[in-house]
Order: sequence, then C-alpha cells, then structure tokens
Amino acid sequence: MLSAPFKVQINGLGKISPDDTNVLLQISNNYTLTATAGKGFVFSNWLSNAGVESNRPALKFTMVSNLSYTLNFITNPFTPAVGTYQGLFYNTNTNGVAQASSGFFSAQVNANGSFTAKFQQGSKSFPVSGQFSLTGGWATNSLKSWDGTAISLQLNLTNGDVLEGSLSNAAWRTEAELGANRAVFSGPNHAPQAGKKYTMILPPGTNSAALPGGNGFGSVSVNTSGGVTFSGALGDGTKVTASATEASQSQWPFYLSLYSGNGMMLGWLSFITNEPDRDIDGQLFWFKPIKPVTTLYPAGFTNEIRAAGSAYSYKKGVAMLNLTNGNVILTNGGLTQDITNPFVLGANNVVTGSNKLHLTFATSTGLFQGTTTNAEGKTISISGAVLQKQTNGYGLFLNGDQSGSVSITNQ
Repeated sequence: MLSAPFKVQINGLGKISPDDTNVLLQISNNYTLTATAGKGFVFSNWLSNAGVESNRPALKFTMVSNLSYTLNFITNPFTPAVGTYQGLFYNTNTNGVAQASSGFFSAQVNANGSFTAKFQQGSKSFPVSGQFSLTGGWATNSLKSWDGTAISLQLNLTNGDVLEGSLSNAAWRTEAELGANRAVFSGPNHAPQAGKKYTMILPPGTNSAALPGGNGFGSVSVNTSGGVTFSGALGDGTKVTASATEASQSQWPFYLSLYSGNGMMLGWLSFITNEPDRDIDGQLFWFKPIKPVTTLYPAGFTNEIRAAGSAYSYKKGVAMLNLTNGNVILTNGGLTQDITNPFVLGANNVVTGSNKLHLTFATSTGLFQGTTTNAEGKTISISGAVLQKQTNGYGLFLNGDQSGSVSITNQ
C-alpha cells in the first residue's frame, strides 16, 4: 500500500495527538488528529494546503499525496472576559416595558469561551448554555421549554466586562434587549462603596386609588466584592429583599419577583456622585397582576418610578436628621384629609410628638416606624426611611384597600 509524508505546521502554542507530524501515512486511509491548546492559547482552525478549513479541534481526513495542514492556535481572547455576569432583559422600544418580555439574567463565562446562563421571570427560571466564537461573536440558542424563545448573546472582547444580546418570541410582538455586566470587584479590588450604608426610597403614584400611594423604602449595603443588598418594603407594604452585584460602572440590576412569581419590579440602579439630592438613582418598572381576592389593588397595575437613595451614617449623640422641629405628614391612602403631626427630634433621636405620635428611628439602618391616629381616633401604623441628603424621611401607611404616603419634613 502506498504511503506519503504528512506535514503539520503549528502556529502558536499547542500540540496534536497523535503526533503524526512529518511521518509517512498510508494513502486512502482515514485519520483523526486532535488539537490541544497550550496555556494562554485557544484552538483557532486547521487549514490544508488545498484550502480546506476546519474549525473543530478534532480533524478527520483521508490521506492523499502531498497533504499538509497548518494548525493555528491564538492567544486566548476570553481570558479578560472570564467571570460572572448579571443583568436584565426587557423591550425598550415605543411599546414600553412589558412584564411578559422582562426578567433577570445571570451567566458564567469560562476560559474557553463556553458559557452557562439563566433567565428568570418571576418564580420560573430557564437555563441555556453555548459557546462564543473567537471574536466574541453571536451564540444563538432556542429554549424550547420557554415557548420557543430565540436568544442571541454577544460577548464584548474589546471594551470588556459587557455581555449583550436579544430575545424574541412571537407572542411578545417585540424584541427584548439584554444587557449584563461582569463582576469585577474582589478582596484586593474593593468596590468603591464597600462598607457604606444607604437608604433608598421608591416614590408613590399620584392616584392612590389606582396605584400604591405609599413610598417604598429600605436599607442598602455593599460588601467588598460589590455585592449589593436591599431590604425593605414596597409602596403597597410588600416586604422584599433583593441582591445583585455592582459592576465597574457603579451600576447594579435591581430585580424582585413579586406576588408568588406573578409580578415583578426591575430596572438599573446606579451609585452616583454628581447629584445634590441623591447618591442612588435609576428608573424601575413595577408590575402587579389582577388578583381579585386581594385587599390592596386587586385590579393590578403597571407603574414606573424613579428611585432615590442617600448615603447614611450615624454618630452617637447626633440627630440622624438635620432638624429639631419637624412634621410627620400623612397624605392620600383614602384619608379624607391630610394628617400633620408636629414633633421635636432630640440629639439622642428620641421623638416627642403630638396627636399620640410614636416614632422610633433605627440608628443602625436609618429606618423608622411608629403609630399615629386619624380624625376618628383610629391608630395608623407608619414606617419608612430617612433620606439624609434631603434632610427628610419618607414611608407609607396602609388604610383599607389603599396605601398612603408618610413624609418627615422640617417645620
């Protein structure tokens, strides 16, 4: 049987198995060679002297006379992009954000460009995996278990730390855009806000009969790795917690699964330094479905709000708000008229008030709670958070089938 020399030229760092370079192979026989990249490199392609290209590490070929291949390994372009990504997806066109095409996204990108990801909508999550091209190109998958949603993802290998994409589904009548940022902070590279405390307010709707009239509120903390935790309540009194990871742009994806997975709140929030009245800013979208058996807002709603947060600090013996004489004001929420309670705030943060006002501040978090009475003498519970950068406090109260706003202001 005839044989001929077989040659392989290797560019970059790597090897082949079995190593048939410059050996005699029998003509017309079938062979398989496997390329393995060296440290810091990845496989690119095989290219024969006849112009036949293969983009798979395992090369299958039939030996012919004068056959040779060039095997190309390139410097690993994925190394800077390895890590964990978090973000959101929702449509941003003129149709507006819709719950059906919105949710939370997380992904893990590996050193070889493979990835695993998860899309979350309410209480449901949908896994997907794939492989990015060497240019970071598009990796497309179809999630059959998610009503045939088509997904495209693109890893940015030039600007770094960004993963983008799109989702489309015939039932949505629109295409959702996806954006996610890589977690970049760690022990030796602390997040700028690490160890700081914040309070955050989620303002109410203007018509408390149709939309929650209370201020959502909560406390925000950041750890050294950029992990952001929010704990508080929404404007309809729903107790919530949320966690995400801050990216290098000081952004974090805020996402809540609500009402047994049938509703949600989501949006991008940012730590900022150039606004006189806030240190956290961002638009949030709030969805509650129709739930006839519930007391509060059974018709459901869609609401868009602008969150505001402030750095919070406390020093023993100093009032947590820069005021001495203030008012606690209750508005909307089905009240026939506003309730205004004057009070005096001592340096030890003890409140002395009128109209049976009882108000307690939690100095560790900047939150407050208490009670007052309405015109009929009925006790109303109030809760909220101070916003030190505005020298105010904001919160909510519940009254029948509505929620109302609580404000703490200077007299």
